[in-house]
Amino acid sequence: IALNFLINAIGEKVSLEFDMTKDKISTLSENNEKYLENLNEQVFITVCAEEKGYRDGMMDSYAEASNIYGGTDYYKQTIALIEKYSDASDKINVEFVDTQDSAFAAVTAKYPDEGIVYGDIIVSAGERYQKLGFSDIYEVEYNEEYANYGYTMYNVTGNNLETELTGAIRYAITGKTVSFALLTGHSKKDYTEDY
Repeated sequence: IALNFLINAIGEKVSLEFDMTKDKISTLSENNEKYLENLNEQVFITVCAEEKGYRDGMMDSYAEASNIYGGTDYYKQTIALIEKYSDASDKINVEFVDTQDSAFAAVTAKYPDEGIVYGDIIVSAGERYQKLGFSDIYEVEYNEEYANYGYTMYNVTGNNLETELTGAIRYAITGKTVSFALLTGHSKKDYTEDY
């Protein structure tokens, strides 16, 4: 009871946040934190959505218009992780731009060839930038159960934000990308399936 009273008493003055999930899914990896701490160039992360709306249901509405369901917790996780990025380095500047606001027109004018939509994230440093869209951030699987009833439906099954956002930061700063290819052979057994 005393602990409850204490937390309520200081709750408005101090923001306490703990990641109590088993796998620390809303916490940046240690290697990522070290990378972000060593940034020596300003990086701008522009989220094309209003923060509260993205977290509280607008991203659900956007996804459901494309028959994608079940991502609510992943959308909340995205906002939590973006906040962790700005906490990890004073070189990272995060801005949420409401797509219904006049400021969004400036974003679309700056990147006219990108076809920016609600929920896109633009990472920029100097003249270089990279846009992360829905399919970059979220893993989506076809729902075969509903296909049996004649519906086309997908489910969000994962969040790739940390990997994608750090990769976009690296690209914006250095201009370098890392690519790899997985080659398959002609044998009867597919040895690449484990990868």
